[in-house]
Formats: sequence, C-alpha cells, structure tokens
Amino acid sequence: MNNLSKSIVAIACATLIIWYFWPNNEATLPQESDDITKPRAIPAEIQDIVVAPKGKALSLEKQQKLDRLREKAIQMYLDTYKTEGAEAKTQVGYDGDWCNINQDVIESDRVLIQKERLELDFERGRRINDKRLDTYYASYKASTEEELRELTAERDKLAMRTLLSKRPSSKTLTKSLASELIIMGDTGIALDSFVRTKVYEIVRGLLNDNIDNKTVIKQLLSTLAYVEYGLRRQDFSGLRAYSLSYETNKDRPLGQMMRDVAANPSMQQTIERLSHTIEDSINKGREKRNLPPLPTSEEATHVELRTFEAGLGNMQQFSPELLNHDIYPTTWKNTHLNTEKPCVKRHKAYYKFFSEDYPAIRKQANAILSRY
Repeated sequence: MNNLSKSIVAIACATLIIWYFWPNNEATLPQESDDITKPRAIPAEIQDIVVAPKGKALSLEKQQKLDRLREKAIQMYLDTYKTEGAEAKTQVGYDGDWCNINQDVIESDRVLIQKERLELDFERGRRINDKRLDTYYASYKASTEEELRELTAERDKLAMRTLLSKRPSSKTLTKSLASELIIMGDTGIALDSFVRTKVYEIVRGLLNDNIDNKTVIKQLLSTLAYVEYGLRRQDFSGLRAYSLSYETNKDRPLGQMMRDVAANPSMQQTIERLSHTIEDSINKGREKRNLPPLPTSEEATHVELRTFEAGLGNMQQFSPELLNHDIYPTTWKNTHLNTEKPCVKRHKAYYKFFSEDYPAIRKQANAILSRY
C-alpha cells in the first residue's frame, strides 16, 4: 500500500466515528415529544405558531384569530396521521411498527434509527457529494484522477465512488468502476453511473447510425432491469438516472422507444426476469471475491423499507415528475412505486404539511401580527 493509501485509510478510520453521529436529513423537520404516553404529540413549532410582540398584549379580536389559526394548524397536522389510520398511535421504540420516525418513535430510539440509516447510506455508496461527508471524503476528493485510479486498483471503494462522482471522461472506465462497485454491494452512485452510461451508449449508437432498433430495445430492457434491481434493494438512484436520461431524449426517437418498451406487457416480464438474472450474476461475482450473497428483498430491515417509503412519499410531493413518466413498467405502480401504500401516503401528507400548509398558516399569522 502506497503512502497516499495509508494516509487515506488513517483518515477514514478517524472520520468513521464522526459519520456515526451526523444527523439525518429528516432531522431538520419538527420532531415529536419523547413522552411515550402521549399519542399524536404536537411539535412545539406548531403549538407556538404565534407570539405577541414583547411587552405587549394582543387585542381580543386578533388573539381569537391567531388562536383559530393555531387550532387549524394543529388539526391539519393531526390529519397527516389519518392517511395511515393512525390517529390513536402512541410513540413506540425501535422494534415497534413505526412509519414516520419523527412522529412515531421515541427520541432515544430515533437516534438509533438515524444512525442505522447513515450506516446504510455509507454501505450502499449514497450521498457521495453531501456536504456532511466532505470530511470523510476530503482526502479522496483532493486526490488527482491518476491517484484515485491507483487506489481503485486496490479495490478501494471510496476511491471508486469519488472517481465516479468526478464523472471521468472515459465511459469505459466509468462502466468498469460502476460494475465493480455494484458487485461489491453499492446501489447509489454506482447504479446512477451505470444507468447513465448505458443510455449514453444507446444515444451514441443512434447518432452514429450503427445500432438498429432491435438492439436499442434489448439495451433498454437491460437498463430497466438494473433500475428494477436497485428498487428491489430499496434504492432510487437508478430510477433517477433513467428519468434524467429520458428528460434529455423525450422529444427524440429514443424517448418514444423508452415509452414503447415500458408499455409492452411482454417486455415488462422480460425486465423482471433480467433483473433477477442480474442479481444472480452479482452474487456469482461476489462469490469469486469471497463476499457473502446479497440479502434478498425479503430480508430487508424495517428501517430500509420505511426509509424507502419515506423517500417515495418525498418524491411524490417534491418531484412528482420522476414518478409520473410513462417510461417505467406499469407493474411497478403496484409494486416498487406503489404510492397508495398507507405509509407512503402519510409521508406525502407530512411533507406537504411542512412545505405548503404550515408556511401558509404562518404567513396569515404574521400578517395579523404585522398590523399590530
């Protein structure tokens, strides 16, 4: 191992401790009381929606208006539970049947779940360019492409991920790194890069007029199979990459072919079959590298499943175009992208409340106070 590799490993070991204690994105949302005896605890931010100017009292009329706004906010917040029929749910621990960690889980166990989510993100190679990871990846990001390539020869996962995040000009290198990381268990930037590269190869073939429609369809089926493989492992990275690739090509012949493939029932069956073939191939590659088989979909933890559902609810609220494209097999709407699941609907309602409903009520309250 060269000196650069040794120094990077040392920094990685030290910063791994920091990784465990970084907060999760959801922690920025208002959180519940830690009193397990209180069902439907109301975040303080909602209860204290209005505060009179210091040293002054509001008129009775204004106070009544503000009180009505507060009650409205509380009721709308409580309504977010109803999408799951959870009006009477109390807060539970890590092993409980929780849906939204900010609403359902006691604070001490919420920390454990957030820690597990961070560990899962790290294990799967997600959030490479998240600012919270800058310290962890600092030495790698400061390295040159040549130095990173040297480390990839030693199968340094962090070096491979960093090199992929830099989008190397060589598509062959990109595909090779992504393929190796996928075998090693990554589903984040590896699947993102792999899917983008496969679509790029199709586009290049069409531009050079050296690929026929039959081959394009075959490659699209393979690409969608990788996307489905990622979804089965509770990861949206491949889906986002495929969606972005479609946005670039939707008004071109390739865009129409992507839609045609998704609409064909027989091709949907092919995609599912290829997806399982891909997983079998990955496990064979893992066996050659003395790695254990990948966990099956049935072995996914409660944290993985609920985090995936939270992501689906988030996507439905903030990026609905990712789900509304007609470029995915229609069967996915009842499986991987089923937004009718109670917990998914509840997360959408939760995100909608804090991104739309609550700010609108605060705006009304501020208008009343501004006329004090």
